[in-house]
Amino acid sequence: MVSSIVNGVLGKVAPPAPLVFVSQGWPSFLLSAMAMNLPIAGAYFPRSLHRYFDKTKSGNSTWYTPLDFQKSPTDGILVVTGTLSFILEHSRACRPSIVCVEEALRSTSPKTLKTRGSRARSDLEAKGYTTFVFKHALFGGATSASHLVGIDTELMPSHSLEDAPRDVPRSLSHFLNSASTGNFTPRWIDAPRDVAILPVSTAKVSWLDRPTGMNQDVLDSNGLLPVSSPYSLVGCPSVFCTNDKLCARSITAAEALRIYSIPTFMDQVLLPSIPTVRHRLPFEDAVSPEITGYIFRRLWEIRSGGESYDGRRDSVPEPQGVEEEKLSVLEEEADLVERAQPLMEDFSEGREDSSLDGEDLLVDEKDVVLSEYSPSLTCDVRDSNDIQIQSEMTSNIEIEIDDDKTVITNNLTSQRNAVGEEGSDKEVVLPLGKRGFDKEDALKGRQIAEVELPDSTLLHPAFSAPSESLEAASAALHVSKAVKADDAEVPTHIWDERVFKNDLKPSSDAQKEAAVATLRRFGLGIYWKNLLGDCRERLRTNFGQKWYNKSRSKHGKATELAVEVNALANVMWHATEADWFEYKRGSQIHYFRFPPIYQKMARDGVKVFFEKKGPSSKRRQRTIDDPELRKKVRKKLEKVIDRGYIVEAGISLKSLIKYFPVPKGEDDIRMVYDATANELNEAVWCPSFWLPTVESMIRALDCNSFMLDRDIGEHFLNMPLHKSVWAYTGLDLGPVFDDDENASDDAPKRWFHWVRCLMGFKSSPYIAVKMTLIVEEMARGDRHDVDNPFHWAAIRQNLPGTPDYTPTKPWISKMREDGRVAADLFTFVDDERVTGPDEELTWQAGHRLACIQSYLGIQDAARKVRRCSQTPGAWAGAVVHILAEYGVCILTSPEKWNKLKSILTKWLGRLESGEEKLDHKELLSDRGFLVYVTKVYPSMIPYLKGFHLTIENWRGDRDEEGWKLKSSKLRTATPLEDIEVDDYDDESVLFDQHRQEKCVEGNKEDDEGEGYLNAPPDGKTTAVPRFRSDLLALLELSNYELPPLRLVRGKVVFTALYGFGDASGKGFGSTSSHANGEVSFRLGIWGRDEEGESSNYRELRNLVEAAEEEARKGNLSNTEFWLFTDNITAEACFHRGNSSSKLLHGLILRLRMLEVQQSVVIHVVHVSGKRMIAQGTDGVSRSSRLEGVMVGEDMLSFIPLAETAIERHPSLLSWVASWSGINDIKPLGVEDWFDKGHGVIGGAPAPSSRGIWIPEHEAPGQVHLWAPPPALADVALEELLKARHKRTDTYHIMLIPRVMTPRWRRLFNKAMATRQSTAVGGNGKEIASSAP
Repeated sequence: MVSSIVNGVLGKVAPPAPLVFVSQGWPSFLLSAMAMNLPIAGAYFPRSLHRYFDKTKSGNSTWYTPLDFQKSPTDGILVVTGTLSFILEHSRACRPSIVCVEEALRSTSPKTLKTRGSRARSDLEAKGYTTFVFKHALFGGATSASHLVGIDTELMPSHSLEDAPRDVPRSLSHFLNSASTGNFTPRWIDAPRDVAILPVSTAKVSWLDRPTGMNQDVLDSNGLLPVSSPYSLVGCPSVFCTNDKLCARSITAAEALRIYSIPTFMDQVLLPSIPTVRHRLPFEDAVSPEITGYIFRRLWEIRSGGESYDGRRDSVPEPQGVEEEKLSVLEEEADLVERAQPLMEDFSEGREDSSLDGEDLLVDEKDVVLSEYSPSLTCDVRDSNDIQIQSEMTSNIEIEIDDDKTVITNNLTSQRNAVGEEGSDKEVVLPLGKRGFDKEDALKGRQIAEVELPDSTLLHPAFSAPSESLEAASAALHVSKAVKADDAEVPTHIWDERVFKNDLKPSSDAQKEAAVATLRRFGLGIYWKNLLGDCRERLRTNFGQKWYNKSRSKHGKATELAVEVNALANVMWHATEADWFEYKRGSQIHYFRFPPIYQKMARDGVKVFFEKKGPSSKRRQRTIDDPELRKKVRKKLEKVIDRGYIVEAGISLKSLIKYFPVPKGEDDIRMVYDATANELNEAVWCPSFWLPTVESMIRALDCNSFMLDRDIGEHFLNMPLHKSVWAYTGLDLGPVFDDDENASDDAPKRWFHWVRCLMGFKSSPYIAVKMTLIVEEMARGDRHDVDNPFHWAAIRQNLPGTPDYTPTKPWISKMREDGRVAADLFTFVDDERVTGPDEELTWQAGHRLACIQSYLGIQDAARKVRRCSQTPGAWAGAVVHILAEYGVCILTSPEKWNKLKSILTKWLGRLESGEEKLDHKELLSDRGFLVYVTKVYPSMIPYLKGFHLTIENWRGDRDEEGWKLKSSKLRTATPLEDIEVDDYDDESVLFDQHRQEKCVEGNKEDDEGEGYLNAPPDGKTTAVPRFRSDLLALLELSNYELPPLRLVRGKVVFTALYGFGDASGKGFGSTSSHANGEVSFRLGIWGRDEEGESSNYRELRNLVEAAEEEARKGNLSNTEFWLFTDNITAEACFHRGNSSSKLLHGLILRLRMLEVQQSVVIHVVHVSGKRMIAQGTDGVSRSSRLEGVMVGEDMLSFIPLAETAIERHPSLLSWVASWSGINDIKPLGVEDWFDKGHGVIGGAPAPSSRGIWIPEHEAPGQVHLWAPPPALADVALEELLKARHKRTDTYHIMLIPRVMTPRWRRLFNKAMATRQSTAVGGNGKEIASSAP
């Protein structure tokens, strides 16, 4: 079965003179001219029809009647429609002209119409007109109408004006609504059996056999509507009856508008005036607006390359059938065909005839139609074990598939093969190469001859990193391991070099060393003196000049003075034990130097909230048998005791915490204190909080940026633990410090408790990050001060959907007064990343950060500091490099890259060894890590499906390939969207371990009480068939010795393209903009298989094939392609990179592979159906080309990514004011997100702050309204989350249009305590009212 697809490019229509319309009846030419914004000098048609046409859109003050034209003709190009006599009467005086003969069609026999048409054609040709007969059915309509058009010789273009079909032919079935109800009496008839369905290309009026008991015939919906009897009954399928019945009814008024090709913008005025089709329709005798629009375009369309109309109708194979798409050969082996293409491209290098013509794949009925990835291939799939690929070039590649190996044999005539030899026959083993993957390990020693595959963007979503980048990443990895040890040396030479950078008098190394040592001792003395002075001033200010004479206890309890003196004494003790670079005896926060609203919290700790009574377990700590490990543990415990982080129990302890060591660095351990084991973590409630991602940091980078890594030393241990928790944090140190292993469990010796936040306590990360954000607020300082390294003056917005959008720049940037991107700071737990526009400013920003931290008593881990670099090590799980020849690139760390490959190799090896039962818990753990790492390489994400399906395959509600059965009601315990990928960072794994354990706990019940299993009872699952092929694909994509670079923001000038896709019922359509201002379109109809599939499948498939069509035209290379759809599932699936539906997942894979092939960044965005209608693509899917961008409206005017909710709906301010009680509420500006939104309303050095800028905070209870555009919603939400983390005494309202939700919805749900989706009203063309 062959369908038709129309592809075309539209330009501007510019007639040489204004148009004058004279119509005896419905002015169809006027309708097209108004839609296309053509110049109109006047319009003369019956007064009764004036109400249907908005004269303001034509630039005319009034409409006229034909009689007015006879009295006073208007100059211009005359367009006359009506009977032949009417035409001859009104066109006699004016030339040039276009005429269309329109006779009364209702109740007129086809024979009579044909006779009249022949006579009219002769008469018009005698008058000097070139005549054409246009059939409505060949221009997207479904009526039997034909219209005679005559065009004056003076207007005829140099190219031909053919009456050939310009659209996919349709039948009534494409416009009927099976859910229609209305002003008709349904009559149920038996659906005929074995009815021959007419090929759409030959559709005509077709009648069913007269049903029993009916006195009239019934139209077959697979035919056309007879214009002589549009009220005829049609056999329509209906949702209100069974499949073996049809509803014999007349078409509805709404269906009539689509069948007659009336644009949707006319519905509002026409539908109220058409009760039924038994009444005469005002437009039923007129020529179709699609035909009149086609005539205008053929006559006067101007394209960027000259004058032409490209609306070709291509006869192509029907899109790949759903049944064929389900065949396992496509699922399991199609990737091998894809991998052959780079070889063929390599073979064709240097050939002049290697250009591709874009022909589609042609197969016979028994063949499987493979989705086309390269237009240079035709594929004849005869059997799943014999796949032959023929190229348009002279090479012939054959793939043989058996159970042991896959071999590609090539025969070349005077071409170079994969290893550069002329005309030789070689065996090339796919999919493995030699770029770093050890295939022998993966396949358990299997010996297969192999040659190195050529690098290919198809196989690899990134490119090989330059040697200097790889060396930098490798060096950073080794350094990061070395400096993790607590006794690692501080690289003092970094600071020494800066001190002597401008040394005019050469000095010896010894002299320099002595000089800087003297300076540091002197500086340290000043530091102690100033700190002591501030402590004394604090006491004098709060307790008077004679504070030392006041009582420090009252009723047996310490007074506030005693608490303060004790805290200040601790501050001084820790400080005086420090040297210039390190806190030798730990640190204590200098709480009195914090902003006033945070001082008490910094001294006493963040309050911890208990949900239930605290634990009471006091089990004795287990003994560590390994003497060496015990020695290391004892050393670690002595360290925290010596630093005062744990103290000997002077209170009644209620519970003891177990502790254990984990490896740290190359030869060190980290102590973890398991507050989960004693159930303390279950007793407390901790708010969720946000941590920055690598995407957050990349926004602050351009191609000139530098980066500097710093680290907070003893991050958790810096922070005081609130007294309410002390009693539940007891430690039994006896088994480590004593030799008596037989002591009773209740023996209260060597019991200590924590006074600082401990690793393993649920609230510790929240508390530590909260205090870090407060410190960061001070470190950033006054942004208006040009001497501040963190200075910035304005926000630059570079938003998609705006005319000046440039994909090579970040969407949002803080800009300095000198026009450069400002320095910025990002902290992931305790890992700090400073960015800046040049090396010096980046160092100064990092220096300021360290100084403020020292001023506040926060440890700066100087041993981890390295020089500023454009190729630093890993941060937040990813490595970001800025390379001169490429730009901003991202890769994962070598450590994680090697772990990824080892995981893949491990599972492939187990499959190859014949292992049938796989460990479920191990699969869960490995999948979580892979989900985390593949965030850096999105093209890998679809290939994780084998892991997802295998993990759930034990449930028994799956088909043979592991896909969930449609009838299944069982719920997946760990869906992909619930995997917390943040848990897989080295640090965060430790304090979020309890969340990971929940994924593999035993059987539980859900909230509704329905039992479900989180894991198989025996802990085993079986691999799905595609698991092996997915592992092979992932191994090929990861086939680099070190992690490859993925370009994030390059120096190459990229172009942003925009496209809309819609699949309305049985048709589909898409429109795309181009850099030259032209709009291309694509439309077609679905085959029978696709009609039976879900709308989600049809919508997503249309998007995929629209993108592939643009790729075939060469429009996507090095672009950013925005695809808009009114199907929210398509957006969600693409953003996740996978789907639980087999068919949807395959489509997502095609889009991802297209990204790789074309070096294109694809975005899929959901918009409302109203917006899709107004933009014109909804009409394109129904063969209407008279709406939105199809008639010249600006594509960007329909793209809502840069519009805020209030810009779209100003009335929202009144709505917010009505329930918030704040009448003058105003939204925060973008610049306000970074200060006022955090409660900072100013700042200045305080009298006691020694020149340090202290932020001024607003009073509690303030309300802030945030209204970001969708493209920046994630940025606004990140800032709101930081603000809410610091302060819980202010209120925030967030208004976001429901667009680009996958980018920000999770942040939104995390940030907002109460959420509401509100629909804002509006009608028709008012885009601002189309939500989302």
